[in-house]
Amino acid sequence: MHLQAGIRGYEYNCTVFGFPASCCRLVVGVRPQKTRIRRDGLALVALLLLVFTPIHAQVCAPGGLRVFVTDSQESPVLGADVAIKSDPAPLGQHVTSSEGTADFNRLPCGSWQVSAFKEGFEPAMKTVNIATGSPAEVRLTLNPKAQATSVDVADELPPVEGYAAPGSRSGAVARG
Repeated sequence: MHLQAGIRGYEYNCTVFGFPASCCRLVVGVRPQKTRIRRDGLALVALLLLVFTPIHAQVCAPGGLRVFVTDSQESPVLGADVAIKSDPAPLGQHVTSSEGTADFNRLPCGSWQVSAFKEGFEPAMKTVNIATGSPAEVRLTLNPKAQATSVDVADELPPVEGYAAPGSRSGAVARG
């Protein structure tokens, strides 16, 4: 009688959770209470997994990056090429505005290498991290390139017309 009452109660629990009563009868066998506890425990574990899974599966939202390019005297640099890349491939390149800024939008989260180049300046480079949806800013300073100039000096001067070079034997008289 006790076994029969346990099976009937278990059949009721099976149908509540969507299992047919005939299936539960086959699983129950001789120990209906132990099987019910095992099934209820599995249902609890499945429920906990469903509740806490979204916390670990959050996706990083793209963020923005504003690059300020200045010279060594803190003046904005117009027309500097600003490139951004993450190993192994570059993502994009922009030219700075009159305010010395270049904006990159919708960058995937992660670490990015930002570099700025302009003729007459040494290139500048920094690494920046983009976090979930937050805008980031980075300042790059371009220093002027050292410019080398040279002047060639000759030992002798070419003769000037109308003047005799000192020590010449031509007997020409300097006019003047």
